[in-house]
Amino acid sequence: MKLKFLLFTLLVLFAGAGFAQETHFTLYDMSPMTLNPAQTGAFFGTARIGGLYRNQGFAISDLKAYSTPSIYVDAPVIRGFRDQDWVGVGGAFVRDQVGILKLVNTYSLLSASYHLGLDKKGKTVLTLGIQGGGVSRKAVQVGRAGGVLTEEQIETVNGGGGLSEPNDPVYNQLGTSQQDKKQKSFSDYAVGLMLKSKFDKESLFEVGFMAGHVSKPRYTFKQGSGDADRKPLRLGAHARLSMPLNETWSIDPTVYYQSLGKASEILIQGWAGYKLNPTTKINFGLGYRVGDAMNVLVGAQIKDIKLALAYDVTVSSKKSLNKGNGAVELAAYYILKKYKKPDVKPKILCPRL
Repeated sequence: MKLKFLLFTLLVLFAGAGFAQETHFTLYDMSPMTLNPAQTGAFFGTARIGGLYRNQGFAISDLKAYSTPSIYVDAPVIRGFRDQDWVGVGGAFVRDQVGILKLVNTYSLLSASYHLGLDKKGKTVLTLGIQGGGVSRKAVQVGRAGGVLTEEQIETVNGGGGLSEPNDPVYNQLGTSQQDKKQKSFSDYAVGLMLKSKFDKESLFEVGFMAGHVSKPRYTFKQGSGDADRKPLRLGAHARLSMPLNETWSIDPTVYYQSLGKASEILIQGWAGYKLNPTTKINFGLGYRVGDAMNVLVGAQIKDIKLALAYDVTVSSKKSLNKGNGAVELAAYYILKKYKKPDVKPKILCPRL
């Protein structure tokens, strides 16, 4: 048990700071298909159906264009090579609309995982996951007159709060020539590894690692052949420690780190849970995205339904633009449990005389 606490602490200490320009969620663990392909089918049940919606920038009148709805479904489908192993499959759909240019990224992803039980009782499981799919990108609102927004136009529209630099990576994805397209489609792939260990009846330790954009696809709208047009490798790590304090209270400290090229982010959260009854639990907590925002977290779990709500309070220099209103997220999932009832043939007992 001391080793698990040490591993958890090391993840926090070695995670970097900053903010990655990548689809990201405050309630990242409520979006398992985008967190780590190894999360596919990593639950007890028949199927899991869920979704998450994020809205960012709503406090800036000219910047109400940061929204990310997503849905997913996954299931443990068949047993593996051994009795304690199983295979999971799943799929996710994400639509991310970014900023004043209304840059829309649509992800259609399929994933599969193999869960390797390291002991016969299945208390410790090592999982390998893979993911692949198509990504479609489109600039819905390229400019006021059909062309690319100039730096001066961006400053005027956003009041200095949007794409304020001519070398902004999102701004530079749009070429200025007639040959540069405002639509782009490509394939994308990710791999993941995860270890889960249940060291008593209700305590669980989880740590996972993933690598996204492993094929480094060409993703910009510009026509070119250089490495600058390729998507940088995305690296991520996440850890969770769930443990009860007594019969009614529990805690869930978590940490999440991801990097994309030279950019990175780290998110540390602490959840507390209170059991109202054997089937209902309320959750609440606080979090911090380093250098960006505090997270206010609330949620509930009712039987096989889990709900969560997050509100980001901006604490960086951006609070002068959004008055501290960073983002809001709403997420939910339902685990379907449907098992075949055993066919028990009645027996007629003849008492002895």
